[in-house]
Amino acid sequence: MLIKRILYALLLSAISLAGVNLSGATPGDVTVTLDLKHVGRTIPADFTGLSYEISLVLPDRDGNYYFSAKNQPLIALFRTLGIKSLRVGGNTADRPGIPTPTTADADSLFAFAKAAGAKVIYTVRLDGGDPQADAAMVKYLVEHYPSNLECITIGNEPNKEFTNNFAAYHAAMSKILDAASRAAPGAKFCGPSAMHTVPEWAADMAAAYAHDPRIDFITQHYYCGKSGEHATNAGRAQDKILSPDMLTNYEYFCHQFMPAVISNGFTCRIEETSSYSRGGARGTSDTFASALWALDYLHWWAAQPGTRGFNFHMGNIYGAFVDARDGYSVRPLSYGIKAFELGGQGRVVPVRVGENVDDLNFTAYSVLQATNLYVTLINKEHGPDGRDAMVTIAPGMRFAHCEGMSLRAPDGNLSAKTNLTLGGSAISGNGRWDGHWTPLNYTEDDGTYRIKVPAATAIIVRFNPE
Repeated sequence: MLIKRILYALLLSAISLAGVNLSGATPGDVTVTLDLKHVGRTIPADFTGLSYEISLVLPDRDGNYYFSAKNQPLIALFRTLGIKSLRVGGNTADRPGIPTPTTADADSLFAFAKAAGAKVIYTVRLDGGDPQADAAMVKYLVEHYPSNLECITIGNEPNKEFTNNFAAYHAAMSKILDAASRAAPGAKFCGPSAMHTVPEWAADMAAAYAHDPRIDFITQHYYCGKSGEHATNAGRAQDKILSPDMLTNYEYFCHQFMPAVISNGFTCRIEETSSYSRGGARGTSDTFASALWALDYLHWWAAQPGTRGFNFHMGNIYGAFVDARDGYSVRPLSYGIKAFELGGQGRVVPVRVGENVDDLNFTAYSVLQATNLYVTLINKEHGPDGRDAMVTIAPGMRFAHCEGMSLRAPDGNLSAKTNLTLGGSAISGNGRWDGHWTPLNYTEDDGTYRIKVPAATAIIVRFNPE
C-alpha cells in the first residue's frame, strides 16, 4: 500500500493542472463518491446574476448610459461569465433625492439586457413612492419588454429603509401591487427583498401571498460574512468565508425561510448577495479568496430545493469587475462565477465526501449535463500549512475521457488580486477568455479516478463516456 501511494504521488506531481505544493505540508487523502442513481434537481439556467444600484440606470452628466446596447465590453463580460439575470434596485431605489428612472432610461436598460441575453428584475419605489407613477412604469415595461422582464420588486430592504414591521410593509406594498396589477394585468412581482437580518420576512411573504398568482417568486438578501466594516483583519476575514463552519451557516439561514417558501409553492432568489456587506471586506472580497468562496457558495445553494438563483451586488470592494480605461478591470469574484458556469449547468448529482481522515478543508459537487459528468473539487486549505488533496473520485461508472480545468492564483495566494487563471487563461476586461480543458493524467483503479488538487485551488473535472 505504501509503495502504491508513493507511485501515485510521483505520478500526480507531474500533472500540469495541479501545480506544486509549496507549503511542505503532507498531502491528505479524500474520497468523493457520486450517486448517479439519484440525480436531483435541474439548476436554473439563469442561476447566476448580478445586482446593481438603480441609480446606474440613469444617464451620466453627458447623457450617456452605462446600460446600453453600445456597451460592448459589458455585454461581452455578461456573456462570458454566463450572467443571465440583471437586478436593478439597491439603496438608491428608495433614497430621497435620487430620481426614479424614466421610460427612456428603461429603454436603454432593456436594450442592453436583450443584447447581453439577460432578464431584468426591476425595482420600483416603495418608501415615498407614488403608486400611480409606479403602476405607469410597470405598465410600460410589461407592454414593451415582456421577454426580458423577469419580475417587478416593490422597494429595497424595506425592514431598513421603510419599517421594521412586516405587516406595515405588507399594507404599503399591497397598495402599489394592486395599482400596478390593475394597470398591467399579468405583471409578475417578487419580494420582499429584506436584509439578511430578517429572513423571516421571506417566510411571511410566502405565507401572505401563497395563493396570489401575481407573485412569481420570493426574494431575499444575504451577506454571509456580515458587515465588511468589521472585517478589518484580512487573514481572519478570508478564513471566515472559507471555513467549513460557513456551510453550517448557510444551512441555518436557509432553513429559516426556505421550508415556508417551498410549502407555499414558491422558489426564492437571493437577489442581492456578496461575501461581506457594507461594500465588502478589503483584502477578502477583492481577492482570490472570494473566487474560491463564490464557487463553493453557488454550488452549495444550487443543490438546495427551492433556490432560484443569486445576484452578486456590484460596486465598491465586492464588485465582480469595475470600470477601467479600456473596458473593465476583472476582479477575482468573476473567476468563481465563471468556474460555476462551467461546472454548474445541469442536474445535481448527490456527492458524499468520505475518508477525509486528515480533516482537509475540502468540498466537492457534481452536475450531470446530458452525457457529460462534471465534478468540482475545491481545496480551501491555504496558508503555510495548507495541504494538497489527493482525491479519489468514485463516479459509479467508467468514462472514456477525463479532462480538467483549474482555478488558481499565483503560489496559491488567497490575497492575490491579479494574475489569476481559469483553464490556463485570464478573463480580460473586454470579456475575452481563452481557457481550455486539458486531458488529466489521472490514475484509474477499479473504476475510480485519482486526482491531485493543490491547496487553495479548485479543479473542475469533466468526464465524457464517448
